[in-house]
Amino acid sequence: MSVHSPALQNRPLFLIAGLLFLSALMRFSLHADDAWAFAQPSPKEQPEEVQERALNFCAQNGEPEALILALEEKRQRLAQQEDALRTQELVQKISIARIKDQLKELEAAETALSDMIARAELAAEKDVSQLIAVYSAMKPKQAALLFEEMDATFASGFLGLMKPRIAADIMADLSPEKAYALSVLLAGRNASVPSR
Repeated sequence: MSVHSPALQNRPLFLIAGLLFLSALMRFSLHADDAWAFAQPSPKEQPEEVQERALNFCAQNGEPEALILALEEKRQRLAQQEDALRTQELVQKISIARIKDQLKELEAAETALSDMIARAELAAEKDVSQLIAVYSAMKPKQAALLFEEMDATFASGFLGLMKPRIAADIMADLSPEKAYALSVLLAGRNASVPSR
């Protein structure tokens, strides 16, 4: 009586099972590309038409419908993601355009404000120049009466811009206290300016 080992007895079964598996794998791989191609819609097709075509293909080729449906669902998800990305990109472009428009408006407002400040400074300088001309044309005693009533800082500003001879005549007619206060302010006017 000959004794065969159990591994040798099961060898034909393993061989048959392996061949069946390879056959199924080959059939699946041959039709998977066709199934994917059928699952892709033409530009004019609606998802329902694609699904119907896929089901017909499965029925003709004996492939499982679940594979085709899964591929179609995946395609639809990808299409939705693509739409969401397009929408997000559009929103970003609109936001960037709005920001650019706002920057242009801010730049225009800044330019207008700079022009307005320049005009105001020019007008103020013109007004000060005119007042200096008026005070310089007055008799020193009359101008001294006005300077006596002015704030010392304000008065020293005018005196500093006048011709030295005219400013000296006005200060000579001021009270000693006011003349001293104005002298201190005039002397310290440029003290904070760096020497270098």
